[in-house]
Amino acid sequence: MIDIFDPTQLEQYLIEKGHCRKIIRMRPLQGGVSSKVVRVTTDRRVLVIKQSRSQLAVEDEWFADISRINVEHRCLASYRQITPESVPMLYFSDNEQFLYAMESVPDNIPTWKSLLMAGHVSDKITDRVISTIAQVHRATSGKREIAGQFDNRQFFNELRVFPYLRTTSERHPGLRHFFDDCIEIASEPRFALVHGDYSPKNILCGKDRIFVLDFEVAHYGNPAFDLAFLFNHLLLKAIYRPEDTAKYFKCIDRMWDRYKSICKGHLPERLERMTATLLSGLFLARADGKSPVEYLDENGKNIIRRSAYLMIKHKCHSLSGLCDILKKELNKGTHP
Repeated sequence: MIDIFDPTQLEQYLIEKGHCRKIIRMRPLQGGVSSKVVRVTTDRRVLVIKQSRSQLAVEDEWFADISRINVEHRCLASYRQITPESVPMLYFSDNEQFLYAMESVPDNIPTWKSLLMAGHVSDKITDRVISTIAQVHRATSGKREIAGQFDNRQFFNELRVFPYLRTTSERHPGLRHFFDDCIEIASEPRFALVHGDYSPKNILCGKDRIFVLDFEVAHYGNPAFDLAFLFNHLLLKAIYRPEDTAKYFKCIDRMWDRYKSICKGHLPERLERMTATLLSGLFLARADGKSPVEYLDENGKNIIRRSAYLMIKHKCHSLSGLCDILKKELNKGTHP
């Protein structure tokens, strides 16, 4: 397998495949925990090439099957059919080299994560973010063809269920039964195409559109996971910027209301209950799973632990109930 970080190997590959005659410049892109990503300017066009890593770039030992990249480019193509304004164009893919190439978005577009970290919560961006995932969930709900294409959940288990839910369960043995329930919710119900990593870091925010990226754990499953994974990041930002807590909670309320209005009649009534349960578990996982949140100190992680234990103890089945618990913990201060 070629190394796309090696300019000589990459240029030879692109020339042999007929994608260009020469590379003018290239640079690796940061943030590739599970994949190598490089921006390439050729004599024909600018593109971004992505290739799977077998060993993820995290502190803990964490391996995953590199063939997940083939799921990713198929999901990108599906998103292009449903919501073409929200994803880059797919140029080509190579199942043998475990890579694909897509449109390069304009330079200097911020991630939604960077905006949220700065306390910038825009209703316009919020609406685009939730509308995109809601449209995908609605359009794929109950579709046998999509279910068949994305039936394999191996990569979702390797990169989400085990490192987030199972690892946290092992580190909190008293919560084993709760995390068993979380894993069942994440794994068993199959309602729609699930992104699996619908995170602010994977959403680029342009002036008039967003670009959703990173579909490698996509599968046909429970859309509650996408919602819980997304809302989890807003809870974390509320701890990081306590002065802007109200903005993040309002953002969750706005997204949930808009999601329900778009998906009404297409998804199960118990979706909020499943989302709240998963959110409680994923929240604790960002303190004690394999991918702890990098921008919170130990005081912040203690807030996560205290809040998550209360969420689980009180069996919160509503998003507002979870937010209320975190609000109370934040009001107590940042020390355990």
